[in-house]
Amino acid sequence: MEGLAALKNTPGRNINISGSISVVQAVLAAGLLDDLHLMVFPVVLGGGTRLFPEEGKRVAMSLAGCQRFDTGVVNLHYQIGGAR
Repeated sequence: MEGLAALKNTPGRNINISGSISVVQAVLAAGLLDDLHLMVFPVVLGGGTRLFPEEGKRVAMSLAGCQRFDTGVVNLHYQIGGAR
C-alpha cells in the first residue's frame, strides 16, 4: 500500500480500480479511497463476496450522485468521509 499512497499523493489524474473486490477492500481499509462508484445490476444471485464486512470499521460515505441506465443498472457515486 505504500506505493499506492505515494502515487495518490502525486499530482495528476485519478486512480481507478474496476472489478477487483479484494483491491477495493484493501484500499478502503488503508484509508486511500476518496470516491466509490458502485454499479448495481438488477440480478439476484443469492450469494457472493461482501464488499463491506458485517462487523468491523465503519466507513462514513455520502451520496454524491447517481445515474440510472435504460438497462436498469444504477451507478451510485459516494464520497468517502470528508473527501473533497
